[in-house]
Amino acid sequence: MDQYPWEVIRNGLALPQHAQKWWDKTAPKLGHMLQGAGYDAHEQYKILLFFWRYIVIHFGPYPEESQKDSSLPFWKSFMTDDNSPMELSWAWDSINSLPEIRFSIEAIGFKAGTAEDPSNQLETLKLMSELKVTQPQFVWELFEYFHNAFQPSSAGPNSNQEFPHRSSLGLGFKCSRVSMRIGAYLTPPVLDPTASWNYTYDVISKFRKDETSFPTARQLHDFLTQTETGKELRFVGLGIDCVKINKSRLKIYVRSRETSVESMRNILTMNGTMPEPWTDSILKKLYTLLDMVAPGYKDSQVNTAQTAGMLYNFDIHSGRKEPYSRIYIPVKHYGIDDLSIAQGLERFQKIQGRTDEDQSRSYLEMLRQVYNKRKLEDGKGLQTFIAISPKDGSLAIAAYVSPHAYTERGPGEWPLKIG
Repeated sequence: MDQYPWEVIRNGLALPQHAQKWWDKTAPKLGHMLQGAGYDAHEQYKILLFFWRYIVIHFGPYPEESQKDSSLPFWKSFMTDDNSPMELSWAWDSINSLPEIRFSIEAIGFKAGTAEDPSNQLETLKLMSELKVTQPQFVWELFEYFHNAFQPSSAGPNSNQEFPHRSSLGLGFKCSRVSMRIGAYLTPPVLDPTASWNYTYDVISKFRKDETSFPTARQLHDFLTQTETGKELRFVGLGIDCVKINKSRLKIYVRSRETSVESMRNILTMNGTMPEPWTDSILKKLYTLLDMVAPGYKDSQVNTAQTAGMLYNFDIHSGRKEPYSRIYIPVKHYGIDDLSIAQGLERFQKIQGRTDEDQSRSYLEMLRQVYNKRKLEDGKGLQTFIAISPKDGSLAIAAYVSPHAYTERGPGEWPLKIG
């Protein structure tokens, strides 16, 4: 093609100066991912126009190269290690499906970090208000319930005026070939992880709307508070789907410093009380994938980085009898380098029985296209996490990728400090 879709949009549609710079930094990466994943031209334009209309305008000030300390972000988002306010992901839902591209953001206001907006929430609420008017298919009722409950004025004596990571709100966008889907991520203003989970559980337990509630949260609560395995887990935050309440999920995120296979099995099955769908055969596939993409997880030396260990989430759905668990492997810590991680994913897809080899290879080629400042084998940190969950006897896999908006690093400037 003469021009990529993101180039056509850039040349034909205007943006404020700060948003234009964010577009130049992020849209080509999103566009390359859409193209590599096999989205047709119409689908690419639809998603990129959504990104142009609603997203880049909300990334806040862009640091000018001519300014002192220009490499420092205006607001240090917890979204990525270099504080970029966006993370991308490439998801294989099944061994036969086309990949789906997703992105998560933290909207940043021009008054973020000031007394007027100390925890940078106003810009997300502004974006939400815009979407309410123009995109009525998204439902915000559950988000509003938890957002109100997670304000310091609502959380009582355990609350803090600053949130644990300062970044306290995020939005996730799943770029389906049919429609856009949105989720939200929140953290309560309670610094102690145990008190934070207890407060969150209390808020979940009190929710009632049109005969919808989340009773299976009790099963997870008992696991987290009454078992030795659960007590070792650190509550990180809450995710929700912005859909009709009776179809929404609550996603409870927890982190473990343990990286042993025994620990993974105990957490994913809730000490054996939830053997489905994490059967022995599925767990064996998980361990095989781990060896291919993150062999460093076996290292007995404890990694003290904030995001080290394994991240998990438990889906709680009003229509399910028990939680559904998922694991996130921080390959940025335990992988060898970005090339071996991507090649490991490609090899595992073949083992799983994926017949479309082009789609496995296109992920690796996409990484090479998007991140051409260094060779993939020269370091790690582009690929951050790999999410894994059981699906129809195999593994659904999503690879998370940092856009490195603040750190376009070349040879000699690597590695990025990974937190």
